[in-house]
Amino acid sequence: MINTAKNTVVATIPIDSGSGYLAVTPDNSKVYVTTNAGSVDVIATATNTVIATIFPVPGTPDGVAVSPDGSKVYITSNAANSVSVIDTATNTVTATVPLGLSNTGGFRDVAVTPDGTKIYVTAGYNDFVVVIDAVALTVIATIPVPNGPNGVAVTPDGSKVYVADYLDCCYIGGTTVSVIDTASNTVVTTITVATRPWGVAITPDGSKVVVSSDSGFLTIINPATNTVTAEIASNTGDFGVAIAPQPLQTKPPSGTACNGVYDGTFTGNITVSAGQSCNFVSPGQITGNVTENGGNFTLNGASVGGSVTITGGTFTFTAATIFGSLSIQNIPVGNASNQICGTTVDKGLTFSSNGTAVQIGSNSPMICPGNTIGGNLTADTNTASVQLFANNVTSGNMSVLTNTGPLDVVNNTVGKNLNCTGNTDLIMGGMNKASKVIKGSQCTN
Repeated sequence: MINTAKNTVVATIPIDSGSGYLAVTPDNSKVYVTTNAGSVDVIATATNTVIATIFPVPGTPDGVAVSPDGSKVYITSNAANSVSVIDTATNTVTATVPLGLSNTGGFRDVAVTPDGTKIYVTAGYNDFVVVIDAVALTVIATIPVPNGPNGVAVTPDGSKVYVADYLDCCYIGGTTVSVIDTASNTVVTTITVATRPWGVAITPDGSKVVVSSDSGFLTIINPATNTVTAEIASNTGDFGVAIAPQPLQTKPPSGTACNGVYDGTFTGNITVSAGQSCNFVSPGQITGNVTENGGNFTLNGASVGGSVTITGGTFTFTAATIFGSLSIQNIPVGNASNQICGTTVDKGLTFSSNGTAVQIGSNSPMICPGNTIGGNLTADTNTASVQLFANNVTSGNMSVLTNTGPLDVVNNTVGKNLNCTGNTDLIMGGMNKASKVIKGSQCTN
C-alpha cells in the first residue's frame, strides 16, 4: 500500500505466492488479488490484512475485475477454459462460466461494461475476445482479433472496447489495438500502435485511451476519431497502465448536470440522468431532493436534506443519511444489482416493482452494516432478489408483500408491525424481532 500524497510505502501485505493482478471494490473497502497458488486473496483496506483466501479457483487465476456495483468479482485463468465469479458478500466462487474455446491457455485480462451487463475477456492463445452476459452468465459472442489479445478496457459510456493485440501466432510482437463496438460485438477498426501493446486504460471522461507496450512506449489514442495523437517513450518493458480517477470537485455546476465526485454542499435539488454518474462523498451534502431517472447515484458518507426517488439506473448508499424518504421503483430487469449499507433514512424506505436485485443491509456487518429506518420499510411486487438483513425500523412497520423474486428477511428489528403476505420465495431468519407479527402472514415461517 502506497500513500499517494507522500509517495511512500506505508504497508506491505503478505499474500499467497506469485501475485498477479488486483482490483479494488468501488467502495474502496476491499482488494482482490490473484495468485499462482490457485487462490484469490481478499484484503481489507481498513486494516491492510488478508480477511479471506478463496480456494480453489479453477486454473491459475490471472485477470480480475469488479462489477460496477461491487457485488461480483470476475477472475480469468491462464490455464483453464473458464471465468470464475466470486460473490463479494460471502467471498466464495458462486459460478464458473465455460468459454468454449479449443485452447485452454492465455486468458489474461477482463473488463466489465459500466452498466454491469457484459464481461469482456481476452483469450491470448486463441486470438479472440469472449463476451459474457453478466446476468445469464453465458457466452454471447466470440470476437476474432488480429493478434493474441491482452489488455482490455471499456469506455465510460459503454459503447466501445479497446483491446491490446500483443503477439501474433509466431510470437512476433503485435502492433495494433482492436476497437470493438459493444452493440454489435464486432471489431470496427484497428489502430497501429507501438510494438507489443500490453495494457489499456481510458480516462474517466472517455477522451483518451492510453496503451502501454513492452517495447517501451505509451500510445495515446483519441477515441472520437480512433487516431494516435501521441507516442511517449517511457521505459523498456512497460506492462500495466492506470489513470488517476475523476478528480474530487466541491459541488456540481447545476442541479441537472450532476456528473462527478463531490464533497461539498449543493443547495437545491439534484436530477441524475442517463449517462451521468453522481457521487457525493463525506462530508458532501445535498440540501434538497434527488431524482434519478438513469445513470448512477452514490452516497458514501454523505447526506441528502430532502427525499430521494430512483426510477432507473444504479445506486449505492454507504454510511449515508437521508433526512426525507427513499423510494426505489420500476427499475427494469438487467440493471446491475444495488446496495444500501449503514444508512439512515428518517422518513421511510420503499422498494417497489423492481426487476433488479437489491441488498438492504447484510448478514456480514463488517462488509455491509444494516440500516436505520425512521418510518416504514416496504418491499412489494419485486421480481428480482431482495435481501433485508439487520435493519432497524425504529418507529414504523416492515411490510414484505407479493414479491415473486427470492426474498430473505433476516435479523431485522421492527418497532411496530411485521407483515409478510403473498410472497413466492421467502426465507425468514429466526432473529427477526417486532412488537407485533401480523397474524396469518408468512412472517411466522
